[in-house]
Amino acid sequence: MSIKFDNVKFAYKEYNGDNVIFENLSFVIPTNEISFITGLSGTGKSTILKLIKGILRQQSGEIIKPKNTEIGLVFQHPEIQFFESTVKKEISFGLKNKKLKEYDIEKKLFDIVDKLELNREILEKSPFELSSGEKRIVAIASILIMQPKVLLLDEPTAALDGITTKKIMNLLKDLTKEDITVVIVSHNEKIIDKYSDNKIELKNRKELSNKNRINKIQTEILKIDSRLKLFVSIFLVIFTIIKPFSFYTYIYVSLVII
Repeated sequence: MSIKFDNVKFAYKEYNGDNVIFENLSFVIPTNEISFITGLSGTGKSTILKLIKGILRQQSGEIIKPKNTEIGLVFQHPEIQFFESTVKKEISFGLKNKKLKEYDIEKKLFDIVDKLELNREILEKSPFELSSGEKRIVAIASILIMQPKVLLLDEPTAALDGITTKKIMNLLKDLTKEDITVVIVSHNEKIIDKYSDNKIELKNRKELSNKNRINKIQTEILKIDSRLKLFVSIFLVIFTIIKPFSFYTYIYVSLVII
């Protein structure tokens, strides 16, 4: 199932009014692909992930997506979602809430650990003692063990070395072959160019609202450009004809004519 935003508006409530992050936002995230969401800070990239997950709700518009229980989210700083004393307990926490038998939990745990190439020796360690790369992989493991249809990640390779970055990105790419849709927020253009199947770029707070609005902006820019060219042409004519006037007179007369 693809994810679709249709004319979505979202604003954070603040003491002095609504802080509109975006409005009339429309796009589609294809199924079983890696889609990147990129753009400047403050344009709502992380907000989009939270809307997909169901942590936040839009003020207007429609979001078509799988159920919240079928969507997993890995935060930029994975340690904020850790709360168990060991890696083993952290990864298997969701399964225990499903009240599965201990044997089944152990089997799924080791399957996912081996799949992600985690060293089994870290299972008894505290997740807070791990390296940045290990923390991210453990966070991903705790989501994947629940067999989600959609995996959301906020800057999963930030501050990681090249080897760990490549390992995580290859892992995420392989997940799309297992019918998992991967959505990543990232600023890393090299990673985006190499791994993206689909790219959503937020250039400003109302980008991607609709093509008519973008065309309108482009038309206004062309009008301004035309006026500037006209101003220069008239100014040169006046400068040639009225030599005795001062430079500021030329500017004033040209502006009045425009």
